[in-house]
Amino acid sequence: MHEAPPNIPEKTTDITSEHHSAVESLAQHETDQLDKYYTEHLDKETHHLDRIKQLKQVTIGDADAQKLINEVEDCALRYIESIANAESRIKKARYTLEGSAFRELSESLDKRRSKIHDVLIDSIKICNRYLFENYSEKEIPSGGILSVETLSFAAYDEKQRRRAIGDWAIELINEELRQYLAHTSKID
Repeated sequence: MHEAPPNIPEKTTDITSEHHSAVESLAQHETDQLDKYYTEHLDKETHHLDRIKQLKQVTIGDADAQKLINEVEDCALRYIESIANAESRIKKARYTLEGSAFRELSESLDKRRSKIHDVLIDSIKICNRYLFENYSEKEIPSGGILSVETLSFAAYDEKQRRRAIGDWAIELINEELRQYLAHTSKID
């Protein structure tokens, strides 16, 4: 039996478990930060779809504002579609692709989803800029199209903002879908 050389651990599992523990700790910290953000800044009583309707009502007669608000809604839907498409294709590919082919597909789908997410973020920024430049604070709720305090939102890092916007889009589309289903069930 050979002895391990000095200063080299005999078990690599100790290093791996320390690394795993550090990663879990970092992930928990990020989750705690996002939870803090949501608790402090998202208005649980205001529904996202109601906010969109409120903005559309305030901007009646302003074709540019209406177009920008509709664009945000469209971008949110495209983002949700990109997530669903990627998840579906990845699930199927697990059984048909291996190794580098699977990795390439996953990376390609993630890049596409990320680009669509970027377009959503840009559409929100453009819409908010237009609304804040053309309407008073009394007319446009704090945070603009998002139910997020703009100044506080800026204090969070890019990853947290991206996640918050992605979650907002999911909630918005879920609200639209629930409303649509409630309406169609009344018709039937």
